[in-house]
Amino acid sequence: MPKYNIYKIIKSEENNLIDKLKSVNLQKTCCKEINGFKFDFYYSQDPEQIDIWWTDLYKDFFEDIDKPKNKIYFGVLLISNDKLLYAVSLGKAYFYLKNFCDMEFGLDLAERIVDKNHMKIKNSKYFNVSKSKTITTYRHGSTVDYDSGESMQYIKAKTIDEEKWGSTVSFGNSVAFNINKNPEDLTILINDIEEVLKQPPKFSIPRVEVVKNEEKINQLNLKLVSRILDDNSNIQMDEVSIFGVDFVFTDKNQYTFFLKGNKRGTSYEVKELNMKDFRAFIRQNNIDLYKELDNIYVCAKNENDKGFSNNIKHFLDYVDDEKHCLLDGKWYQFNRSYIDYLEAEADRIPHEYLEEDDFSVTDYKSYIIENGHDERVMYKEKYFNSTKENKGYLNFDRDFELIRQKYNIEKMDLYKDNVLYFVKIGTPQKLGYVIDQCMSTVNVLKDKETEIIINSKRIKPQGVCLWLVMDRKNKIDKLSEIESLIFLMKLVEWKKQVVNAGLDYKVKINYVKD
Repeated sequence: MPKYNIYKIIKSEENNLIDKLKSVNLQKTCCKEINGFKFDFYYSQDPEQIDIWWTDLYKDFFEDIDKPKNKIYFGVLLISNDKLLYAVSLGKAYFYLKNFCDMEFGLDLAERIVDKNHMKIKNSKYFNVSKSKTITTYRHGSTVDYDSGESMQYIKAKTIDEEKWGSTVSFGNSVAFNINKNPEDLTILINDIEEVLKQPPKFSIPRVEVVKNEEKINQLNLKLVSRILDDNSNIQMDEVSIFGVDFVFTDKNQYTFFLKGNKRGTSYEVKELNMKDFRAFIRQNNIDLYKELDNIYVCAKNENDKGFSNNIKHFLDYVDDEKHCLLDGKWYQFNRSYIDYLEAEADRIPHEYLEEDDFSVTDYKSYIIENGHDERVMYKEKYFNSTKENKGYLNFDRDFELIRQKYNIEKMDLYKDNVLYFVKIGTPQKLGYVIDQCMSTVNVLKDKETEIIINSKRIKPQGVCLWLVMDRKNKIDKLSEIESLIFLMKLVEWKKQVVNAGLDYKVKINYVKD
């Protein structure tokens, strides 16, 4: 069955794209008019011969035979009218089309034609320290699922209409259809695409959107440079990139760092991409990275093609504290779909409110004065926890335990009815700490070598509870009303980890009152 890897090209970029195709020796060999669309076919009639890296390594085995070279043919079919421009990628043309395409096209279409109950593969970028990117495969009949901090870049799934779209389609920057149509019939497919894109999405995919503000981009570039120059930073080279719907892995290429501009001759060849070699290139050539970041490029090549060059930012894997990230050399940030998902997940977490458990500042102050305490000693959480003892809670505030001779953790604040309670009072920024505290205990509970002892007895908790005492005037009806993206991310991840540990979960809400 024919396969079509289709890009939606930004119409205003048409002339620039054609110039690029000509610059890489593609020639227009045919032009047709079909159903109100113009079909222009560009083809590499005589591609350059490409060296094969392993022929040098095994040159002694060729004896009198000339070392072979590869010829890689590729092409592009442009389909356009006055308002639209689509491109069908043939061979390695995806390297060039990506720079001129509508980057949202693939996932926009996926939100409208994917059967979300029949996922095949997804590729995601993550906004946390434990993982950067994943490629996930699903069993038959699996539903699309998301993690906190996840931004999707690629989906392969069944469609809602096999006759119109084909059975299974891949969505990235481009869309790959396996569909029983001749090239001349692609006008029907394009019209169907345009029509369905006008409809509202059937579900939302968490993803990122490009940062367009130039001042913000400059700020992010400066922050990036400082991280590159810091040998202790966690910035790294990207292991895999997506070109349309094609995965390109960095371990299959040879690389050269080079500097464009006044120092055009400056270059540095490496066998693999890593920050150590990149920093060596910068220092050996006395490059002012703050001035030259946009002039540093990487040439990547292998025996299958002549190679391609991109700015160094294209190859860096970096996420800042404000949830901006580099993807394919451009700055992105969370989009509304991701935030909608995060809020919906937070609102699925059960929570309860009992006014009698609110924290009274007046009572707290009176207690301190009457008992001669100092607020640095009788801090708010300690006082709050002590008031719960008369309700049957066991108080373990500041009861630390050394685990494996290495980790000193506070396993819980309160305990009652086989539930561990973790208490924090304050703003959303401070409340995030209690999630970290709870996660440490959950990890302990998953470890069979450790245990929790109460009154000389080993206990097996059935659940955990975050007890959030918020310092705010307006009460909330939903957890998503806590206005902190980072807090919501932590909360959703907390729920996932607790469920994976086989524990029940809930949240108790109270407020600080005068």
